Amino acid sequence: MRLIKAITLFFILILSTNIQASTVDHTSTIKAIKQAENGQWALILDTDHSACPSTISPDKYYWVAVGQQSVTSDASQKMLSIALTAAMGQKTIDLTFSSSSTPCWVKTLTINF
Repeated sequence: MRLIKAITLFFILILSTNIQASTVDHTSTIKAIKQAENGQWALILDTDHSACPSTISPDKYYWVAVGQQSVTSDASQKMLSIALTAAMGQKTIDLTFSSSSTPCWVKTLTINF
């Protein structure tokens, strides 16, 4: 019984580490914000992160969408407000995105004053 518990705990720890390893923190200013017709929107940053596997060229798109990375409708709207404020004030943002998927889905967004 102890062996089964130990093996189960080992696999839980491995899976948690893999899940956390796929999120990346990045800081940049915003070059543009793109709104898609399906309600999703994307940040185009002045400085891209090499861990984002986006295939769009020349800029990488960091997408925000309801249901991706646990983002709710309310969170998406608030992140858009943060992005617009940062872009207008030319402030840097910190974002966390998934590097394990294409496109790069944003999880969190913070404006730096």
